[in-house]
Amino acid sequence: MLLVFAPAAPAVPSPIGEGKTELRLSGGLYKQLKRNGVDVLRSQAGKVRGRVATLPVEEGALDLLTGAGSVRYEGGIRFRTGDAQVALSGLTLDFTRRALRGKIAGRGLKLATARGVVNYRNGFGRDLIVKRLKLTGRAAKVLNAQLGLTRVFKGGRSLGETVGFADPESVTIQSGSILLEGSQGIFEKLKSLDVEVVPFEAATVLGTTPPAFSFPLLPGTVPMDLSDDGPGSETGLRLIQKGGTPELPIMSPVMSLVALSVSPESRTLSAGVSVHFSEGNPGLYGTTPIATLDLSASTLLTDPPSRTLSTINMRATINQFLAEKLNETFAQPKGKSPLFSAGEPLGTVSLNVQAQ
Repeated sequence: MLLVFAPAAPAVPSPIGEGKTELRLSGGLYKQLKRNGVDVLRSQAGKVRGRVATLPVEEGALDLLTGAGSVRYEGGIRFRTGDAQVALSGLTLDFTRRALRGKIAGRGLKLATARGVVNYRNGFGRDLIVKRLKLTGRAAKVLNAQLGLTRVFKGGRSLGETVGFADPESVTIQSGSILLEGSQGIFEKLKSLDVEVVPFEAATVLGTTPPAFSFPLLPGTVPMDLSDDGPGSETGLRLIQKGGTPELPIMSPVMSLVALSVSPESRTLSAGVSVHFSEGNPGLYGTTPIATLDLSASTLLTDPPSRTLSTINMRATINQFLAEKLNETFAQPKGKSPLFSAGEPLGTVSLNVQAQ
């Protein structure tokens, strides 16, 4: 038998949400600068104290599993002596090519090579350490010329080191679930209409009084605050109305609420909705909101050591569309007046994510 293995998907760098680094000039260089009357100052953002510049992340992207990628920082360092001054700005640590890049007096170039890179996972992001930055000959020549110095900056000499961290803007879902803890009232109404609520495919029942269900998440990415549209699940619920007699039951009709997705940003719970009767054409309504989410009592929980994110206690109420479909599908055929109305509690929804 011939086995064919598909190549692994290439890693996709994650945009950086926040972070900072400390650029620490080497002690030897700092003393040499002081002997030549050169002050070390901050340039725009960040701060400088002595020989240490603290710079916030401006942008960048890293493969959170391997550390490959680059990070650019706001601000920089400004060297000043007498009337001459020059800034190192647009500083970018490239962890793939092991280099520090930036601009000297507006000229872009490679400033230093990175040696002793220690780049490891810490919580959702990575700690980023470069033990030695070796100044390039070209950068040294430009710095000396701009400041009117002679061989204070030297190619191959240690510029310093960096110690920092970067946290992602979003994370990749390793596993997770949408949880629905149902409101007893709406499920009692369904029961009075001989409607059984059963999990679809990989969905599972967590409890019966009141009903509670878990729907596993699909792969994808989510922002750190879980605020964006999605994520979703292929699974959902089927509402099956029983008819006939105990000796000869008739299963009709069936409403499917599948491909559930939660959007805290737009305050909706959506599903792919379809209705099948024993006779006639099915009603296919596509993916549409079925409930409104109230986030006033919800809480975002983050646990960096375990890389888990959760938004809990989002209160869900059914919307006008779902109320009408429930009445048309289950109450009306039995000659019942409408039992369901918009704004009726569906239950509480939680979103749990285990990040890679």
